[in-house]
Amino acid sequence: MHLKIRQRFWQRKLRKAKKQWQIQILVFLLRKRQQAIVWKRQIQTFTGKYIATIAGLVTALVFAYSIPTEFLSNSNFKISEVHIACAGIIGTALALVFSLSIIPAQKAADAFSPAILKLYARDRVMRNVFILLACATLISILFGTNWTFHLSPRYTLAIQFILLGMALDAIKTFYNRTLNLLIPHTALGLVIKECSNQIERTKSDVMRLLRIYRINTLTKNDEAALQAILYFQSRLAKLLTEWINQLTEFAHKGISRLDTQAVNSAIMTIGTIGTKYADARRESLILLPDMHDLFFGSRSDISDVLNPVYESIRTICQNAAKQSNELVVQSCINTLGVLTNHAMTMIYKKDRWVEAPLAYSPIFYMDICIQEAIKAGMEDALLTAVNCVGEIFERISRNTNTQNVESQALKSLFMIAAAGYMRKETIAATRAMEIMLKALRLELRVRGYRVGSNLKTVLGNIVVLAPYEVQMEKAGKRIAQTFPPYSLGFDYNIPSLLEEVARQIKPVDPQRSWENPFSAFNEAAETVVRHYRELGEKTDFDGALLEKWVTDSIITVAKIHIWLLDNPPEGGEKFLDSVDDSLRWFIYTLSSFFREMKAFPYHHANDACKSLACIGIWLLERKWWAESAKACAKVIAGIADRCAAAENSKSYGKQYGLADIFTNLECLARAATTLGYTQLAIEFRAYITRPSTITEADWPLYTKAIATRIRQMDEELERFDPFRIRISDDPMQELRRILEQSTSKENV
Repeated sequence: MHLKIRQRFWQRKLRKAKKQWQIQILVFLLRKRQQAIVWKRQIQTFTGKYIATIAGLVTALVFAYSIPTEFLSNSNFKISEVHIACAGIIGTALALVFSLSIIPAQKAADAFSPAILKLYARDRVMRNVFILLACATLISILFGTNWTFHLSPRYTLAIQFILLGMALDAIKTFYNRTLNLLIPHTALGLVIKECSNQIERTKSDVMRLLRIYRINTLTKNDEAALQAILYFQSRLAKLLTEWINQLTEFAHKGISRLDTQAVNSAIMTIGTIGTKYADARRESLILLPDMHDLFFGSRSDISDVLNPVYESIRTICQNAAKQSNELVVQSCINTLGVLTNHAMTMIYKKDRWVEAPLAYSPIFYMDICIQEAIKAGMEDALLTAVNCVGEIFERISRNTNTQNVESQALKSLFMIAAAGYMRKETIAATRAMEIMLKALRLELRVRGYRVGSNLKTVLGNIVVLAPYEVQMEKAGKRIAQTFPPYSLGFDYNIPSLLEEVARQIKPVDPQRSWENPFSAFNEAAETVVRHYRELGEKTDFDGALLEKWVTDSIITVAKIHIWLLDNPPEGGEKFLDSVDDSLRWFIYTLSSFFREMKAFPYHHANDACKSLACIGIWLLERKWWAESAKACAKVIAGIADRCAAAENSKSYGKQYGLADIFTNLECLARAATTLGYTQLAIEFRAYITRPSTITEADWPLYTKAIATRIRQMDEELERFDPFRIRISDDPMQELRRILEQSTSKENV
């Protein structure tokens, strides 16, 4: 039995090894096959390029080693006539080729501009073909005069065969190059190469002169100024501007004949020229007074090239928008985004002032293109603009002032979002709102909260757009979708912004112990709470689900305050009263919501009251924040009054809706009694009274509902819950619980 088991075991091992060997052999053969295919293609490419030369070389070898001497010495065979005939063939081919090349050159000039002919005339391939054919013609004529440098006719004829083969290959190369020159991308490549050569040549001359002037001691600012003067005196700016104008003309022609690919290539070429010129001028960036704004304005001579770039892209975008060519508009916006990102890296420093002076112009022109896309209803172009603006914010830094660029970018995003709501197209609008919040989170992470932050601007834009969001929800276009600022599942919601500020709170400096470490947080919290109050006062939610998301976000912000109260930084305990005051702002802010009179959302209001009751109980446990706990009870009572004043119910009976809210007050009162706050418990229960909007005749119905809810609460508390001790499904929560318990034991 044991031998059979061993036999079967080795049989399985052999079968497995056999399959592995088969796989390895097949993979090896497949690799060799692929290598053979690659080598075959390389050989075909090489032989196809030089097939005539190879044939001439083979013919020359055969002729040189196999032709009889008697044939060469025959009087009827005149070698000079053969050479003259070959010279005529090559010379005629040369004349015909260059004569017929005028036709494609003329077509290229019509499609592009006459300026491209200068580049075609200086093309390296065409020049090499001309030199080869001319030299072959002259050598053939030289051999035809019997001046062969004492070479045997056998070898001169062999050389003639090789020259003929090379001439034929040159004609083929010339033909292929002519076809390539008819492709717009090839012409644009020549333009980029020409402009790059001019930029590099000018830069080399400037650096050479700068090294000469360095013999005298020059400061860094003097070197930058000297380079700017040398660039200004060169013809580089004028030359590049001329080519930009030519490319603009080519782009407009392409739009008229619906050649979108050629137009996009022209736009990219214009952007490349601007980027290369700016890179060359990176070390010579200086600011001069702007004659149009002598007191506050300043400009750089680099704008003499960059502004025509932006203006050209703007005109192309406007023309494309009129023709409803969305791909071209997308390319214009994307190119301006690339130029803006590049301009953000062009830094100007003077003393402690650091800025990116060239970054505003491209974002301004991008805003113009965005307006054109909005007018034409180009949703994909707007999405491209949103993504480009998002990339701009990723380049902000702590010490560089780009406030004007950021303000213009936020303005563009707000315009896209507002236009999307107007057209009932919310894809770009939602994406724009997400990028606004993400940009704000990046700013807070890089710079922290400080005066001049974009927080107030973004929150103001959200207040303006919130009523449109309510309308979209009422129209049924918000299924499984939440407004990003208040979506707790979105990484850059409003609570997360305040959380980012909270994470940047540092311990108190012992040498400056009077400074409040929560000052920046309190200022940011004040801005946020003003936003919520303005939102609640100006927006008619009409029972929309958005109101619940807003109140949930307020509760989340309150929990951030609670976390700070429970985990203050080192030395910050004596400043916690300011955080408690900020917490009460947010608690009272909930009073601005649930003001509906005809469609009161009982469920949403009860959820908010439950959260307030939980916060109140937590505050009572800490024994220092009783005033905030009172605020929770007062807000719950206010919501109950508005619930009672509602004219009709929504989802279920108004009596039980009010009873649910009053039950939260009872929970809070019982918690106060348990924790020893008897007087507070009396105050909390005092709020459970008949609202003025309910008549005495109807009040018994409400008291019955309240009694029923309290009885159900008592039964729930007395009922044994076998799942009261729960194990979380998230291991991170369990780990956090263990760490907190360990820390508390160590402290004890």
